[in-house]
Amino acid sequence: EIAFISSEDATRVAAPVEFTSPECPCAAAFRERLAAFLPVWWIQQNAQYMELLHALGMMRYLSPAMILMCAMDLDQAAVALQTAPDNPTTALSVPELSDSLRLKSYELVEEFARAAEEVW
Repeated sequence: EIAFISSEDATRVAAPVEFTSPECPCAAAFRERLAAFLPVWWIQQNAQYMELLHALGMMRYLSPAMILMCAMDLDQAAVALQTAPDNPTTALSVPELSDSLRLKSYELVEEFARAAEEVW
């Protein structure tokens, strides 16, 4: 495997098998956390490049390690939401954050269920 693809966050160059598809709903929900595992944005804009990466082994779904990273991110965000001040003048918008956590939680559970189905 030859490393020739840059990550979305430009922190690494890796082989296609080390990346996951940004088309995965869970990857989209946790895009900030998984940026090191998504191909660079200009590749994502081209359907032929994406098809080629899939043919070269890019994962269509998250790996168990990625699911765990997303779960840890979700846990940290939930703790931050619980400890957020009730002051409405702060920059933190609690209702928006709550909706974001709900969406991320749903996508993570769906991804975990899909991964578990592959095992069994």
